[in-house]
Amino acid sequence: MVKKSVTGVSVLFRAIVGRKTAEAIGHRRMAILLATLVLLVQASPIADIVRETRTVIVGATVGFLLSCLQQVDAHPVLRLPSRLLVALWLMLSLPLSWLDRAWVTCTAAAILAALVLSVLWLVAQRLVNAVRVDAELLCGAVGAYLLLGVFWAETYEIIGLAVPASFAGAGGAPPSRSALLYFSFTTLTTTGYGDITAANPVVRMWSIFEAVIGTMYNATVIARLVSLYGSRIRRDRERTPIQPDTD
Repeated sequence: MVKKSVTGVSVLFRAIVGRKTAEAIGHRRMAILLATLVLLVQASPIADIVRETRTVIVGATVGFLLSCLQQVDAHPVLRLPSRLLVALWLMLSLPLSWLDRAWVTCTAAAILAALVLSVLWLVAQRLVNAVRVDAELLCGAVGAYLLLGVFWAETYEIIGLAVPASFAGAGGAPPSRSALLYFSFTTLTTTGYGDITAANPVVRMWSIFEAVIGTMYNATVIARLVSLYGSRIRRDRERTPIQPDTD
């Protein structure tokens, strides 16, 4: 039944956008993921400035969730759970008064964290199993790095809601969602401006772990890309016949 429904969804999508467009989108999964991640990261600070805060955040997150569904579409094990999680997140994001509670925000953040981990695992598999360096692989490598920052930001949001005094921001006020995202990426890149600090011992160790993962990721992925590029050059040289010297 699941197979048939998935086929039906794919056929419907092709009928709406066209076969060639659907195939082009399917070949640019990593580029689309990277684009939605950039929009998601930029939406948080923009939401602090514009009036329609909820609309900006929900719109950017929905775009990211659609790209996540595109990533897991080829994996039957993850397909159904991911769709259920996305549906649950959409329900929790409805503009209803009874949904404006801490546990709802915490659950939505946990759903995003779970989806990010699933997509991160898929991108990591692509990086490991790749045989050559192309634009999609590079987009996947950058996208995975952004996924790490988003994942830790969601966990920080969950911790901040569960233990309000976990972070110390400017003026003693609890950091907002965009501030936690900012804190996550300054930790991941080991920048550490110090304007937001972890006050809870557990959060301190968790943020240190993020910094370690970020450093190891850069070293590992760069080595992997260089290795793939070097292998391609060696294969090209082996295929190119050596011209005899006629002089």
